[in-house]
Amino acid sequence: MPYRPGAPPQPSTSTDQLVRAVWDELQRVAQGLADLDQPMSAAIYCQEQISISKAPAIVWDRLFDEGVTSEWRNPSDAFDPATGIYTFPQQGVYSISAQFQAPAFPTPASKDYYAGIRSTITYADGSPDRDNTTYTGGYDTVPLTVTLLVMSPFRKGDTIRFDGAIDHESVTGVVTAKAVMLIQRVSGTGNNALG
Repeated sequence: MPYRPGAPPQPSTSTDQLVRAVWDELQRVAQGLADLDQPMSAAIYCQEQISISKAPAIVWDRLFDEGVTSEWRNPSDAFDPATGIYTFPQQGVYSISAQFQAPAFPTPASKDYYAGIRSTITYADGSPDRDNTTYTGGYDTVPLTVTLLVMSPFRKGDTIRFDGAIDHESVTGVVTAKAVMLIQRVSGTGNNALG
């Protein structure tokens, strides 16, 4: 059960304070039991236009803000398809996997190109944003797929968004790329890391 006891009352605690402490603990237990029945998960897909930047410049395009389809979203309002932002509906530890696929070029030139995916986590408490970025590269004759994995504790109201980038040695323009985002709350706790 996602429950972690609070601070125990001091031996010199008055009866009123002791009753309040027990009440607070019972509320924590009740919330933990309620959270067991509310799994958080999402499977979100998109196919959208992504700009190709020419090395060394990198242009990041927001993912999951156009051409979005969903297989599963619980709760349904945690993800905003207009902005591509997922808002964590409950505190807990979440496992997040995002995959971005850049297509092979229609007129390949056997040139190097790179695909990247970046996540940006914004904390509801005002802490500085945290970015995670990963890249892969190869010849433009084959598609590139890059995956970014995040497992971290989040508080209710924290957000995550993803951006994709395609960087080519000599080509600019726009291509249709695909992306998938899978989010699952794996624990209702996470208090140790959240402080």
